[in-house]
Amino acid sequence: MDPSRSGQWWNGGWQRWGESEWEGEKTSSFRSDDRGSITLIEKSKGYWIENEICEKTSDILANGVFLWTETKGTGHAFVSVHKEWSMHVYTYGRFDGNPISPVGDGVLIQYGFTKAREYYQHELYSMSARAFKIMDVDEGLTLAIFQKKWLSSSTQPNKDKIKETGRVINKYDLTGSNCTTTSVDALKLAGTSAFTVNVPIGNTYTEDFVIPSSLERHLSQLASSSDMLVVEVTSAMKAAIPNGEGSSPMKSAGPIGETFGSSGNSSGVAGSSSSGVSPGTFGGSLGSSND
Repeated sequence: MDPSRSGQWWNGGWQRWGESEWEGEKTSSFRSDDRGSITLIEKSKGYWIENEICEKTSDILANGVFLWTETKGTGHAFVSVHKEWSMHVYTYGRFDGNPISPVGDGVLIQYGFTKAREYYQHELYSMSARAFKIMDVDEGLTLAIFQKKWLSSSTQPNKDKIKETGRVINKYDLTGSNCTTTSVDALKLAGTSAFTVNVPIGNTYTEDFVIPSSLERHLSQLASSSDMLVVEVTSAMKAAIPNGEGSSPMKSAGPIGETFGSSGNSSGVAGSSSSGVSPGTFGGSLGSSND
């Protein structure tokens, strides 16, 4: 039988003719329980809810370990950890004494969610910090390492602003135990290979860093390689953490900051090696206190 004379294809099913278009036998190939299906052709999108957290499950910032570098003024480096958008910041430094002294109390500060966001805003927009995601470390292990360091001491710093969040965990030494060495050492302990360098003869060695600018250059190089050990997420951080306070970038700190910092661009104490060996490897000026 000529199919065109027995019915027509309509709305996804074969409709057979009856005695007339409106009367007689009418049947359909659709099952009574067939509800059809819908296929999405557009990528899923995140959206902002009341507490300003992006709910996109595939977001690169939702989980992970992040190493931050700041090279303005004295320079700085610190680590943050995200677990399902729960933020934890661990930042180490000489926060409680003479700002230009190369030694002093080594204070580890622990910030939770609200304080972490405020710290992010300050670093991103006032200090022009850069954020790098370290892809081969576990969030839980990294948190445990920093929490153990923080809980290793009950000594609080004198400064009221950081008394509750800070702990004096060791002696700060610009050339051996500073923000850069503390951040990198913790990530090495967590198992990252981001600081392992292959040499032509088939051996490997581990890079030590003592100044933020050297660390930042190393991370930038890794982020531009195909290894995917490190991914720069500065732009993503700025998109997720807007500049709600309207902060402006800080200008250079001048000769004192450039000389005595941790250090942003050079360090009269630490040396100006692009990477090299951290003096902490040999004990620094006071002896290493990274434990």
